Amino acid sequence: MAASDQTLVCVKQVKQEVADEWDVSMPLPGDIIEGFSEHDVDDADESFVSVKTSSEFSCQLGKINQRVESIWIRVRRGDGLLKLQTCIVQQKVSVLRRKYTIQATTDHRHIADLADLTLKQCIELQGRYSLLSLLFTKFSLVLIVFLFSTFFFLYDSTLRFTTLT
Repeated sequence: MAASDQTLVCVKQVKQEVADEWDVSMPLPGDIIEGFSEHDVDDADESFVSVKTSSEFSCQLGKINQRVESIWIRVRRGDGLLKLQTCIVQQKVSVLRRKYTIQATTDHRHIADLADLTLKQCIELQGRYSLLSLLFTKFSLVLIVFLFSTFFFLYDSTLRFTTLT
């Protein structure tokens, strides 16, 4: 198998669709999950468990779900490595089958949909999120400037009106 064909555990999407409420402490689309630990540890600690597939990760989460409420995951995002604290959640796939995934500790609507994707696919997802974030930031700035200038225009008009009368 060529290196470009190798799959990684990746956040394909998140169930919380309001991207402006996302922050860097949450699992984001394109994040590559390298492993997890039940404790906040450094990367060299032997309690850190590597993951190779999303089904293996789901199975591992199911095994520890009864013991712990949250875990630390190590993700590759862009050129950096991050440790994020997440909660384990159960998703019912069918009556007989259960699937486990992660959600942000700060917002329980932010549930990660995991998949086995190539590095190229993960990078494309990260790029889409970055572009979306950039567009939202620029839109917010334009909106703030517009509201600010409208407020001062109205305030200035009111002052002129009161001085004329």
